[in-house]
Amino acid sequence: MNQAFLRPLLPLLLPPLLLAQLSPLQAGEAEARVHWHNRLELGFLVSGLISEVPVRPGQQLAQGAVLARLDGRIFAAELSAAEAALKAASLDQEEAQRELDRATELYDRGQLSDHEKQVAQIALAQADSRLEQAKAAQARAAFRAEQAVLRAPFAAEVLEVSAAPGQGVHPHCGPQTLLVLADAQQRQARFQVQQAEAKLQPGQPLQLQIQGRQLQGEVSALRPLPEYAGKEQGNEPGWEVDVVFSPGDLQLAPGSAIEVRW
Repeated sequence: MNQAFLRPLLPLLLPPLLLAQLSPLQAGEAEARVHWHNRLELGFLVSGLISEVPVRPGQQLAQGAVLARLDGRIFAAELSAAEAALKAASLDQEEAQRELDRATELYDRGQLSDHEKQVAQIALAQADSRLEQAKAAQARAAFRAEQAVLRAPFAAEVLEVSAAPGQGVHPHCGPQTLLVLADAQQRQARFQVQQAEAKLQPGQPLQLQIQGRQLQGEVSALRPLPEYAGKEQGNEPGWEVDVVFSPGDLQLAPGSAIEVRW
């Protein structure tokens, strides 16, 4: 009988237990190690003098909490000057527009030459340009003032602090890490599987077990291991798998062993 004809009928003809044994999606388990999730190194984007560092390692913070602050006097002065320049440029532009309106009216009456009308048009174009430049300068000053305060980008736990009041910050000289954060609500479990066992997919739910507790996780990343890593053991290359999970009230330090099942 034609095998191609029988293949779609296998789920109906075979007992469920035998069908599960033939399925390519076999269950598996592995020992994983706990890592921080969303570990992030932070620093200032603007230069200045640190005036406040209200956080300490081990502290848990809400999203938007202040991590560090630069002396804001220079930034406030820059913003105030930029806003004053913007106001003056706006008034100049309004006056140039009125002058052009009057020149156009006189020109239509035949009381103004082409050259005089063109002078008014050029004056308005120049005023428009100065206004746009003032807007850009005000936006830059506002951005710099905003960046003078370093905030937590998400609910986080503080891992490291290398900033102190009175310390100078010079990001133009190169990246300067002042604080290290990690996700306060989630952890990451990492393990390796051989290529033949790698039946996992991103987003796939997994079960984790530690300290007698069952936790739910989800595959967040799969990365192929270098070929030589498998060849050293005489095996085919494998995969490194990351699983994101919420530890709840468990205090899991990085490096803790956790069992993963799928």
